[in-house]
Amino acid sequence: MIRYLKFLFCGAISSLLFPPFLFFPIGFIVCPFLFYLIIDKKNQNLNKTKIFLNGFFYGLGLNSILLNWIKEPFLVDLNTADFFWFSYLLIIYVSIYFGFIFLFLSYFKKNLSKLIILPSLIVTFEIIRANFIYGFPWVTFSLAASDNLYLLQIAYYLGTEGLSLYVLTLFFSPILIYFLIIKYQIKQVYFIISIFIFLSISLFYLSYNRLHNDEKFSDKKLVNLSINQLNYAENEKNLEEIHNIISKNTNTMYIFSEIDYPHLVDTNFISSDFKKSLKTGSSVLIGGIRKINNNFYNSLFYVSNKNFEIFDKKILVPFGEFLPFRKYLKFLSPISGNIDLQKGKNQRLINSSYHFSFIPIICYEIIFNKLILTKDNVNFPIMVNITNDSWFGEYSGPFQHFYLSRIRSVEFNKYLVRVSNNGISAIIDNYGNIINMLPLNKTGKIEYQLFIPESIDNKYRYHFIIYIILLFLFFVAILIDVIFRKSKN
Repeated sequence: MIRYLKFLFCGAISSLLFPPFLFFPIGFIVCPFLFYLIIDKKNQNLNKTKIFLNGFFYGLGLNSILLNWIKEPFLVDLNTADFFWFSYLLIIYVSIYFGFIFLFLSYFKKNLSKLIILPSLIVTFEIIRANFIYGFPWVTFSLAASDNLYLLQIAYYLGTEGLSLYVLTLFFSPILIYFLIIKYQIKQVYFIISIFIFLSISLFYLSYNRLHNDEKFSDKKLVNLSINQLNYAENEKNLEEIHNIISKNTNTMYIFSEIDYPHLVDTNFISSDFKKSLKTGSSVLIGGIRKINNNFYNSLFYVSNKNFEIFDKKILVPFGEFLPFRKYLKFLSPISGNIDLQKGKNQRLINSSYHFSFIPIICYEIIFNKLILTKDNVNFPIMVNITNDSWFGEYSGPFQHFYLSRIRSVEFNKYLVRVSNNGISAIIDNYGNIINMLPLNKTGKIEYQLFIPESIDNKYRYHFIIYIILLFLFFVAILIDVIFRKSKN
């Protein structure tokens, strides 16, 4: 039992790497300590079940703190408060992946092989978890670098997964150098270290160069943004106040959050209603629930005097916006409601009145980096993410959601306008710079003149290279394991 408590403690300390803590230096202590626990002779001689449990308890320590906010949506309503325990099933589910990481790691017999492959295994299972069943790409070690502009640029070149791998490799590098120099005294050690240093310096140079050499665009468009963080409680939504806000200025794009529209949406009415209040050249973007032929959608509406467009949310929250296997899980209806929302089928793009198109994203869709860009929107210059983070409580959930969004702006090389009912709302440029923001649980607005290029290229199509890197590292670890076994024999 003491053994499991050590892994549990190590996982809990690892949570300090993530928002809202973002204590980056702790990684250089906790990751070597984790590896020390893994290679301890008492742990290496365990059977596979106990090795799996070591990993599970590490994950449990990490996710119990990292995902502590997951119970908050259940506590919003008295009808669902008794089901708060259900949230811990997600924590257990995510922790199981670390059990499999440790299990796979146990098949490598040499400690050097384990050290080389461990970061790759963690990232590989991040990828699997992000795509398995409904997907949950929330727990990613790339978040540890989400407050560092230089490290963030790695996501531009190698994607979120590449950033995770780099961060983990960085944290494990002290013990890797120890093994190469002191433990094994490998003759080629300086060559290996030189490669590692060269790659690190190259990535840093690329990041520095990108941050300090602004892209020049000759086709920038000016848009006056009005970001409105209303901080409404569910029963306080006021359509008259929204009309008063959008009637003030001309040539302004007013943006409100997810489900800020206070009534079930009649598609024809919302368009004509807003057009009465909009001044010349202005437009409004707002979220709401609409009903079409007895089907309900979580929708984003864009209304101007010339345009009316709708985007329906495509990636729905299981047990929140729909209940899987409802026929067999009716007892969970108080959590998700009696009616399932439907997935949207329209394209993820909105043509604005300002001669540029943008990518609409509703709530946690933004964490699914493989499902947002398409051939039709890949070069659009801006993403607009509307969300309602009041469900996430005040502790860590809203901060993690915000920083995941910030990573996405760099990864896709796009401006991000993020509007949350209760915060954190912000304008973030394509380098991850926070241009302006509204803090959590404050009522306020941002009025900002943003120059947006008509289109921006990105490196997204090259991010597949991370899979090649992961395969290469697997091959190297296997090769080292085989070589050491033969030399021992």
